[in-house]
Amino acid sequence: MLQTSLEGQLPATSFRLYAEAFGDFDSGKAKSIRTAVAFANRSESDAAVRLDLTSLDGRLLGTSAPIRIQPNGQVAMFLNQVPGFETLTGAFTGFLRVTATSGAITAAGLRTMYNESGIFLITTTGPLNEDASSPARLIFPYVADSTGYTSQIILTSASPEQNISGTLRFFSQDATPLQLADLRTGSVHVVPFAGFSTPHVHAIVSHQVEGKTVFQTAVEGELPGTSFRLYAEALGDFDAAAAGSTRTNIALANPFDVPISVRLSPRRSTAS
Repeated sequence: MLQTSLEGQLPATSFRLYAEAFGDFDSGKAKSIRTAVAFANRSESDAAVRLDLTSLDGRLLGTSAPIRIQPNGQVAMFLNQVPGFETLTGAFTGFLRVTATSGAITAAGLRTMYNESGIFLITTTGPLNEDASSPARLIFPYVADSTGYTSQIILTSASPEQNISGTLRFFSQDATPLQLADLRTGSVHVVPFAGFSTPHVHAIVSHQVEGKTVFQTAVEGELPGTSFRLYAEALGDFDAAAAGSTRTNIALANPFDVPISVRLSPRRSTAS
């Protein structure tokens, strides 16, 4: 009933993840949400990790006890299972700073949710792209809203001491201002004012059918570039909605005031 993606990473000593909790997740209550985290240590020696959880307004909500990851080992847990976070109660939204106090690790955040029918849904939520902060604009190449679709956009400064100021500009596929009376897809441009840099940004796109959330996925803000590489696949009779059929969808956004031409070069995998 679910699928999500995880990106391969180079080991590092610091990450930032979006985190939240809502409702009675332990009882599987409808629309309850809880963040889970996973860390892996690829080295031949132990790694130690500390987690610092802050709210969206920068308040410190908790600091974990050291988490040990054995050589070539992995740990995964919900936030309330993290040593030092067991007493976290109530709803919150915020960010989790992951610091490897010894060694280097990889990290992933997962937003888990029980939908209105009690079905378990999951999507990845980071790590955030901390290299994306820039005086130039950031782009969400895909958002959708209305007729069951919603897009939740989360913005945060790179550090508690840093102020951010700017505008969000919503564009439809034909570059006109995005109108949300009917289902529309488009892009969001995060534009900082002069003297400021863009925030760290994250979006969650969800879809409801007959009042029930059937999927959620994450979209990361990006700096404009000239070359990208995407995984793609096709299987079965997708046009006829045959069971198990798959098809890749892509979204491209142009942040400039002049047309841009793009070439797509699909290549078959040679892996067996």
